[in-house]
Parts: sequence; C-alpha cells; structure tokens
Amino acid sequence: MRLPLAFLALLCAALLGAAIPESWFADKAALGPATRAAIYHALPTRHRPVGALPEPLAPAFRTPPADRTLYVGEAYFVDHCLNHHPDVPDAIYRRLDAILANPKEIILDRRDGKDALILTQTIDGKTYCLVIRHYPPQLVYKTLFPADDDPPYPALKRWRPPPPKPEPPPKTPPAAKPGFFVHGEAQAWARAKALAAKAAGRSAHSHSRRGGATAKRPVNRSRSTISASPSRKAAGSRAAGAKRGVSETAQSQSAAGTHSSPRVPFGTGGRRAT
Repeated sequence: MRLPLAFLALLCAALLGAAIPESWFADKAALGPATRAAIYHALPTRHRPVGALPEPLAPAFRTPPADRTLYVGEAYFVDHCLNHHPDVPDAIYRRLDAILANPKEIILDRRDGKDALILTQTIDGKTYCLVIRHYPPQLVYKTLFPADDDPPYPALKRWRPPPPKPEPPPKTPPAAKPGFFVHGEAQAWARAKALAAKAAGRSAHSHSRRGGATAKRPVNRSRSTISASPSRKAAGSRAAGAKRGVSETAQSQSAAGTHSSPRVPFGTGGRRAT
C-alpha cells in the first residue's frame, strides 16, 4: 500500500509545481502576528507534499529514503514563517523547487544523531539554507532561513553526488562472411539465387537418374529369351520321343526287308496293278 501512496504523493507534488501552496501564504497574512498555539489551533497540522527531492541527492542521507516526497504541515510552516524567520520574503519560499533542483552546496548534518541535509542557494546576492530531515519513512521540510556566514556551517561535511556512469559503447555488428555479404545486398541476393538454382538442378538430375533405374524395360519377344512353362516342356519331350520311335521303326523294317504295302496309283479305283 505504501508504493501507491508514494506515487500519489509525487504526482501531487508535480501538480503543485514542487512549491508551497498559495493558500498558505494567504492564511499567514490573515493571521498576522500570532502565537504558536493560536496558529496550531487555526490551521491544519496534517502533512502534505510540497516538493520532491531529486534522485541523485537521496544517497546523501545516512538512510536513503524510499519515498523522496517532501512533506510539511501548514501550521508548522506558518509558525516558522511568523515566529522564527519573519525576515524571509514569500518570494524565497516560492522558489523552493529551484533550491531542491540545483543546490549550491549539500551539507551533511549528523549532529546529535540527526539524518539531515542543508541545501544552500544564493538568491538576490544572499545565501539561504533549506533544511530537510529524514524521519523514516518521510522526508520533512524543517526550515528555510538566510545564512549568517558564507559559507554556512564550515565545520560540517560537504557531499557531492557521484558522477554519472558513462554509457557503454554501442555494440558493433559481427563481421560479414567473405564472399557473401561483403559486396552488398545485391551481390548477396544474386549469390543466393544462384545457390537455389544449383540446388534445384541437382534435385532434377537425381530424380531423372532414379526414374531411369525404375523404368520398365522393353520385353524381348525372341524365342531364345522366352522360357517355356513346365507343361509345354513335357509336351515337347513326348512329341520328340514319338518322332524318334517312328524313325527307329522305319529303320528296323528296312533292315529286315519288310516294307509296307505298295502305294496304289491314282485313278485305279483302289485295285492293285497286276
């Protein structure tokens, strides 16, 4: 819950211009000389944001504040204006934002265990001191007054914000591969197209080779290349055997002197010649 409240406080401080509300100056003028009791009886005491501490100044505190909003109550502010530093004109209080944004010196006040900063600024030839104290978790406006000495509080330690860290150099892109990007985008594009065309040619050649290996070969219809079936082989063997048997019978009859009946001449009516 604390973070949203801190954000709202910073937003209110920005809307107010990091300055004391003008209504407080009107109330101060209406009260005139008044005692502290009368002021606290007439005005609200609740703290409200009146500014914001710049982030680089936060480490100057012994305990850096998580919320850099500067708070103060109206009754406290008016009492300090009327009863402690009536010589400070309202125009100086209206420049509270300028003192916060660009202090001349940053003085550490650790006396009596305090955790406070004294920010100095020269306005119209006079040095003014703005005192901010850390009451965790709040930063509280304590007072704003003209310094008696220049520089003020010479015995107290000064603090300077650390110098900003140098930005890292931009990263350089990796070197291009020789022969591909070194000649520019046009050459790279042409090389890419050539590589794609070469890959396509290899693919087509490989496909044609695979197609030739699997193509159907022409069938040789010659008898020498046709192998007969087993049944056809058996029939051929029987025919050859019968032919050999007839030939052998004829040869045996010729050798024994027996011949078949003489051939009847044509036109004799089937009668033998006598």
